[in-house]
Amino acid sequence: MKYRVHFSKEPIGTTDHTGTNTFVQEKVGDDYLEWEILDTAAGRAFVQSTQMIFDVSDCDEDNTSPRRWVSWNHYQSVYKTDDQALVYIQQLHDDMDWCVQHNYIPFDDSFKVSYDLTAEEFLNRLNRIHFAFESVLEDNQVQLTAEPQLFIVLERLNKLVHDLEKTVDSKRWMADCFTVIRHSSDHVRHLFPVCTDEIYECFAQNTLNGDLFSDYFTVGKDMQAAYFTKDSELIRKKEVKSQTVISGSAAFACSETFFGLDHHFDDMWDYTSKLDRPDPPISTYELYYGWARSIPVSDYGYDITEPQHRLGRAPVGKLLNHTYQSLKQFLQQYPFCCKVELIDE
Repeated sequence: MKYRVHFSKEPIGTTDHTGTNTFVQEKVGDDYLEWEILDTAAGRAFVQSTQMIFDVSDCDEDNTSPRRWVSWNHYQSVYKTDDQALVYIQQLHDDMDWCVQHNYIPFDDSFKVSYDLTAEEFLNRLNRIHFAFESVLEDNQVQLTAEPQLFIVLERLNKLVHDLEKTVDSKRWMADCFTVIRHSSDHVRHLFPVCTDEIYECFAQNTLNGDLFSDYFTVGKDMQAAYFTKDSELIRKKEVKSQTVISGSAAFACSETFFGLDHHFDDMWDYTSKLDRPDPPISTYELYYGWARSIPVSDYGYDITEPQHRLGRAPVGKLLNHTYQSLKQFLQQYPFCCKVELIDE
C-alpha cells in the first residue's frame, strides 16, 4: 500500500493570508511523492482513516460541509532576525485585538510579544495565548453561539503561536522543509481510530527524515510540546492533551542532518536550551525526563514513562525514490499540493 501526494507548479483552491491552502476539487499534479505505508499499528490506522474519508458518499443537499477536503501548509524556516517574524507578531496582535473587540478573549498588553523580551518570557506569553484560545475552543456555549469568524481567527492564532515558538533560537536544529497535509471529512472524523498504547509505542523522534508521520490533529498541547516550549503551567493546570486519534492528516519534513536516519535516532539535542550542540550528544529522553522531574509532573498526576508521553510522532510511511537534495529540488519545482490518494499495489 502506498500513499501518493500530487504536486503542481500552480496552486488550486484558496489560500488565506497565513499561507494555508484549502481545496475540495482535486487535480492530477505535474508530479508526485510516494510513501510505502508501514505495517504497524499506526500505519494501519492511517490507512483506515484515509479510506474512511475516501468512502464518504455524496452529501445531502442540506449538508453544508463538503464530502472531503484537503488543507495544507508548507512551512519555511523563519528566525527572529527575519522580517517575516515581525509580520507574524503583527498578525498575532491583530487577531488578539479582534478577540478583545468581539468580547471573546480579554487579551491585554501582558499577552503581547516582542523580541525585546527574554526568550523565556517570550515563550511564556505564547503559552498563555495558547491556553486562552484553547479554553474558548473547548467551551460548548461558544461552539454553539459564536460567529464563524471566531474559529477562523483562533485557527490563525494557533498557527502563529507555533510559528513564533520556532523563531526564538536561531542556533537550534530545524527542518529545511516541513509540509502538513490535512486530508479530512467532517462526516467521519468522529470515527477515526483512537490512539492505543500500541500506536503510542510507534512514536519516534526523528521526524526530519522525509518519511510520513501522523499529524497531531488534537486541540491543545501534549507533554512533549510542553517540554519543548518549557510550558510548566500547562502541567500545573493539568491541561496536557495527548494525541487522541490517527486521522487522515499527515506531515513530512527534512533536514540535511537527520535525513535518511532511523526514526528512533536519539541524537536530537535540546534545541530550546540556547546551547550549541553538546559533544557527546545528550539523549533527548534524558533531558525530557530531567525536565519532568524538575516540575515534578508526578505531583500533577502524570507518569512521564507512559506510552502517550513518548517523544515524536507516529511514522506511517517510508519515503520512496528520493534523496535529501532531490526532495528539496522537487518541492521547489512543484510547490503546490493538489491531490492525495491511496495506491493498493
